[in-house]
This record gives sequence, C-alpha cells and structure tokens, in this order.
Amino acid sequence: MAATDKTPGHIAQSDLFQNKAGMATAVKIASRIILQWEASPEQFERILDVPHNTRHSIVEGEEGELQLTPDQLHRVAIIIDMHASLRSLFVNPENVKGFMTMPNDNEPFAGRVPLDLIAGGDLSELIRVREHLAGLAID
Repeated sequence: MAATDKTPGHIAQSDLFQNKAGMATAVKIASRIILQWEASPEQFERILDVPHNTRHSIVEGEEGELQLTPDQLHRVAIIIDMHASLRSLFVNPENVKGFMTMPNDNEPFAGRVPLDLIAGGDLSELIRVREHLAGLAID
C-alpha cells in the first residue's frame, strides 16, 4: 500500500498514510467504522470501491499486503474523517454509531439513511456527507 503522487494532499500529509504500516492501520480503522455502521458486505465494497476478495482480506486483518489505489485511500480517509466528525457531534457512542443508520430529513440526506447514500459508491456523495458532518461539528 503506497501513497502516490496522485494521492490527495491531505491524505499524503497524514501520519497514517506515510508508510505501509500506517496505511494498514488506516484501512483497519475505516473497516471497523464501516462494520460498526452495520454495513452489508456489498455496501462495504461499494463504499471503499473494493472487490469482494479485497473486502474479505481487510475484514480478516490481512490488509498489510493490499495494493490500494489513491481513490481507495481517499475513501478510507473520508470514512475516518466522517467518524471523527460524528464523535465530535455526539457524546453518546450509540449516536455516533447509529447516526449512519437512521433516516435523516436534513440535507443532504432528504429522508434517506446516510449509510445508504454513501453506499451508492459515488465518491462525490462520500465527500458531500463528510463535508456536511464536518460543518455540523464546527457549528
């Protein structure tokens, strides 16, 4: 797992993405977050844009040998960012975990479940949800 020159700047600068061990840790953290959100295997794969065998390797703790693309690393960073925002928004761990599985009438969700929105696999939706959560955390 190596960050390349095409890796977004905030990812390349993060301590977690400076070496193979750090990247493996970041993937493990993102995986745990997605699993806490009770994502299905298919949702997990679409969120991180990984095939079944890669998801299986991540879940089984074999992420050290993964070769992730800059896009996939960006997705990992977004998941970690989203979780950090949720932790700053909510004191109750159940709310941190449950926010992504509850229907939400606010924008950008429009009555949808946030997990379903990001599980569409569209990177722009992941970014939009991350920015929304970051904005709430600042307010």
